[in-house]
Amino acid sequence: MDGHRWLTGLNIEAGLLRLGAEAVQERINEALRNAAAAATAANEAEEERLVASLADIAGSLKNSFGLT
Repeated sequence: MDGHRWLTGLNIEAGLLRLGAEAVQERINEALRNAAAAATAANEAEEERLVASLADIAGSLKNSFGLT
């Protein structure tokens, strides 16, 4: 999954389909949950970096204009 939670690829290992539709469904759903969790964590980390960067910019502007 990408940052927008779009599925960008799915790799089904050889022999997995022999396990049956239910097992394949469980494995795919587990992979999707893991990918969604990773994408969410990455997005949250990026948001934290953005907020910190904006705070730095705001602080610099305050200093530049003598507002601190």
